[in-house]
Amino acid sequence: MFRYRGKYDHEMNSVRKTKDFNFKIHVFGKNGKIKNVDFDFGNDDDYSIPNHEFISKGIYENINNGEIGSLTVDGYVHLHCYFNKVDD
Repeated sequence: MFRYRGKYDHEMNSVRKTKDFNFKIHVFGKNGKIKNVDFDFGNDDDYSIPNHEFISKGIYENINNGEIGSLTVDGYVHLHCYFNKVDD
């Protein structure tokens, strides 16, 4: 999961903090299998974008080889993405 510089963000400025939100991915596989992946985006420097950069550091979530067969249906990955704002 990465944060990208927006179309109108000036490249000389760093893009710092963001409002807190959660990003959830539910991957639906065969025979009712589901994999839930949750990312918490708070005021974390991992999601800040330094001057002259296009992308933040970010976080990776891998699906291992043992899971991929049960998480694909006819060669496709079916997923739902949810954005939830965290209230102060």
